[in-house]
Amino acid sequence: MTRQLRIEYEGAFYHVLSRGNERKEIFRDDKDRSLFTEIMGEMSARFSVDIFAYVQGK
Repeated sequence: MTRQLRIEYEGAFYHVLSRGNERKEIFRDDKDRSLFTEIMGEMSARFSVDIFAYVQGK
């Protein structure tokens, strides 16, 4: 069953969290980690979303 759509508020701040499955690594190496950061920046510009902070685990 899919999750219901979330209510969105203009000007609101949202917290997004992503974890690996079964305690597996999310990134293969530093190149993969850098690519994720680059894509995150592209998506921020494309969808007009401001990213104020983020943390990448190792």
